Amino acid sequence: MLEAFQKFVKEQKLFINTQKILLAVSGGIDSVAMAHLFYEAKIDFGIAHCNFSLRGNDSNLDQAFVENLAIRYQVPFFTIQFDTILEAANRKISIQMAARELRYEWFSNILTKHYFDCLATAHHANDVLETVIINLARGTGIAGMHGILPVNNQIIRPLLFATRENIEQYVNENKLQWREDSSNNSDKYARNLIRHKIVPVLKQLNANIVQTTLQTTTKLRQTEEAFLFSLAIERRKFETETEGVMKLQIAKLLALPEAYFVVIMSEYSFLFEQASNIFKIISSPFQAGKTFLSSSHTLIIDRFELIIYENKEIETISILINEPDNEIELGNSLLKLAKINAENYKIDPKPEIAGLDYHKLKFPIEIRSWQTGDSFIPFGMKGRKKVSDFLIDIKISIFQKSQIKVLVSNNEIAWVIGIRISETFKITSNTKYIYNVEIMKSTS
Repeated sequence: MLEAFQKFVKEQKLFINTQKILLAVSGGIDSVAMAHLFYEAKIDFGIAHCNFSLRGNDSNLDQAFVENLAIRYQVPFFTIQFDTILEAANRKISIQMAARELRYEWFSNILTKHYFDCLATAHHANDVLETVIINLARGTGIAGMHGILPVNNQIIRPLLFATRENIEQYVNENKLQWREDSSNNSDKYARNLIRHKIVPVLKQLNANIVQTTLQTTTKLRQTEEAFLFSLAIERRKFETETEGVMKLQIAKLLALPEAYFVVIMSEYSFLFEQASNIFKIISSPFQAGKTFLSSSHTLIIDRFELIIYENKEIETISILINEPDNEIELGNSLLKLAKINAENYKIDPKPEIAGLDYHKLKFPIEIRSWQTGDSFIPFGMKGRKKVSDFLIDIKISIFQKSQIKVLVSNNEIAWVIGIRISETFKITSNTKYIYNVEIMKSTS
């Protein structure tokens, strides 16, 4: 098995001999076998053990057993004790989910603090079969059917080549001791139910079901990789990102299969049903403005594109300016305000610069987010217009609208910042001083 282990590590490019690996060791048969293989292969490793305080004194005995294992192998040992039941209640999740979150958060800290290159867990081939069955029962796509990956970011699974029977044979041949978790015999957990009831039936149909499932998931993983490679090429044609806001051109997107769209949406936590519904909407005549929420992102269907951004509360601001000469941080921009003599002043048509008649302003002036009901007289027009209607007329996207700020004097909008000044505050031949307001890139 040692030879098969080393071959798998090399073929899957899990790590190189000069790297330092942290092993997640519970004390069970699988992780004990993994630790012994690393020791026999003379790999630089450390051992980390989580005590979840779920099995009374047995949890403490597990911890002591794993610590002695580390002492025997003369490797660094890390341990932590969690009040898992309390953490589950505080996080409002199941005990199993809390245990998972707690251990991986702690593992991540150990990796960083003690300069380990990756974390090894003792998942094996039987775990792949059980995971595929769980995902199939709950509903999944190709990502759920490819099983457990040998490498997932900093997590490696160096025992995926081995079956449970291989591991049992290895520990018996090497006369290794391990700790048995009594909860493994309970069918109240989904994985145990599958292991004890479903897998034996599948083995009646195919005695090599574990190995064939491993082969199938490998093929599916290769298919997935080819699909994602093709998708990455296509995405360049219709996808752009600016300051965390993703924009997808609808016309070009619709030229591709719906499957591409569903996969892209899954990256932003949109469920299959949501993604299919959005695709149906944009595939037929639609009105812009529909908004969809996932657990992490917001999607807005605009006129010609989909706008996607992370769910964050839109910042509403209100800044009072008492002194004419000033500099104001505004998001990623710097707003530079200055009183200038009108002589030799040349009006700059750039939307980032506003030249206002200084004497028409009343201090303090205010910079704030625009509000429903706001109106002004756009430069070059005679009648008042609601800011919301004006932004629609000039085809400002729904997402951009939420970011717009205005400069206000005495409750009157003087400038829709970066877009249009007000006719009321324009420069005339009688203007003596100009209030020049310019959007600049922030240097911070």
